[in-house]
Amino acid sequence: MKIVNQKKGGKNNSLSILIVLILKVLGVSLLFGITFFLTNNFEASLVGKYDFTRSVLLIVGGLTVLGMNQSIVYYGGYLKAKNELNNLRLVYFKMLSIILVFSVLLAVLYSIIPNQVIDLLIADQETTRLLFKVVLSLGFFAVMMLNFDTLRSLGQIKTSEVFKNIIRYIPFGLGAIYIYSVNLSFYLVEVFLLNFVFLAIVSSVYVIFQLQKLEAPNQALSISRKAIIKRSYPMAISFIAYILLQSTDIIILSRLKGFELTAYYAVAVKIATGLSLVLLAVNTVIAPQIAQFYEEQKLGRINQIISKSTRLIFLLTLPVVIVLVFFGTYVLGLFGENYSQSYWALNILLFGQIVNAFFGPVGTYMNMTGKQNTQQLILISAVLINIVLNFMLIPIYGMEGAAFATATTTVLWNIAASSYVYRKEKVKTFLN
Repeated sequence: MKIVNQKKGGKNNSLSILIVLILKVLGVSLLFGITFFLTNNFEASLVGKYDFTRSVLLIVGGLTVLGMNQSIVYYGGYLKAKNELNNLRLVYFKMLSIILVFSVLLAVLYSIIPNQVIDLLIADQETTRLLFKVVLSLGFFAVMMLNFDTLRSLGQIKTSEVFKNIIRYIPFGLGAIYIYSVNLSFYLVEVFLLNFVFLAIVSSVYVIFQLQKLEAPNQALSISRKAIIKRSYPMAISFIAYILLQSTDIIILSRLKGFELTAYYAVAVKIATGLSLVLLAVNTVIAPQIAQFYEEQKLGRINQIISKSTRLIFLLTLPVVIVLVFFGTYVLGLFGENYSQSYWALNILLFGQIVNAFFGPVGTYMNMTGKQNTQQLILISAVLINIVLNFMLIPIYGMEGAAFATATTTVLWNIAASSYVYRKEKVKTFLN
């Protein structure tokens, strides 16, 4: 009977991964459709400002959410293992209060810094204005992220992915079309940021409605805010470090080479990052399971899930990489005449992505099994190496230097994390 249940679980996992992957592909298609529209109808410098704003928001927004979008998935699996999922309601509202207070504190802190100090550090008034707009959007962005993953914790993975990959992009896409049609293209960044205000409100209403359906929480099993922060903040550092690994190249490239070249490179980054869809789809499905099975001490079951998942990730990623290597120039050319300049940068980034696929869901495994502190140290080290490499290589090699820095650090942190997990628990997250 146990074998039958495992097979059934495997089939359910495969179906869930397929559905999530389809939704993520639709989301990426929407994002690329929007990118295609922007690059062909907006000035490259304006698109570069949008990409810069997006990168900064991902980094600082990751700090604002304090890793709670990750830890709430852990708590979902943890509480499910104890048959106390109804307590997720208390966890959510405590997390929400922490995020809102922290986002206000960040905004106040930024507002009291003298403008002269900010201008001195950044040396660019336009960048200063962009950063101020990002700060005002942080709370909304963080609440949106928490809401999306709260739905995962409730077992509503498909609904979470619809929000994350479909609803997330539609308002921005429509807004971009509107400002272009009425000759207000210079409001592109504002439309992008206002999108998160809308998403935070809509997703909050939906999540709270779903949480109210749960039975009354068991106060005896209440999880304190201190425990939540202790569990979450290492995940926040890891998340920020991971986003920095994906965004530092764009930020430094924009500062050293200008927004126009950044726009060309950012398209290559989006294409390469799109290859992580399979990994993200797998992580979305198996993360709550890993947390639950680890709490139940079913390491054999976890090993089985990860082994199958890594094979699936690699087998679905490799063919796409091969196609992009041969037809990358054509694909980049679809975004505009000058965007094919980033072809070699794309190839370097693709190498990093295939390595990422080879090592499987190692980051998710570490977060869901109490190893978030170790992962934090690994990723921070990778970020420091990444920053040094970017400053060394971009002035000489431009886009290719940025891509090499990103690919190199991707390889290094995956090797370090997978080696640690294997030595610690003999779990093979890499392809085997």
